[in-house]
Amino acid sequence: MQEAQTSQVALLGPVAQIVPHVAADSAVLVVRDVRKVKLWSEFLRLEAAASRSQGKEEQALDLEVRAEAVEQAAGMLKASERCGARSRFLSHPGFLGSDYSEWYSECVQK
Repeated sequence: MQEAQTSQVALLGPVAQIVPHVAADSAVLVVRDVRKVKLWSEFLRLEAAASRSQGKEEQALDLEVRAEAVEQAAGMLKASERCGARSRFLSHPGFLGSDYSEWYSECVQK
């Protein structure tokens, strides 16, 4: 578990102190790199597996939920980049904490 945490700090640098404490979509905006975010979610899953092996089921479930949320937010960021709409994505009034599936569908269909 310590190795997964250390790897996250090495990957994310100074923002590693912030991202665990904010919503996944906000964390993705702080990291700003889809590849790093995907690796981060993999480290979260490794940490979850280590927690589970130590009998910490609740912690493992929390980490898996976080990894899934981070992956979904990364998908939204990647779609916005693919659509050339990063500024629209970042400024979308519904981005932080609400349902932006309609906007996502529009972006993907373009």
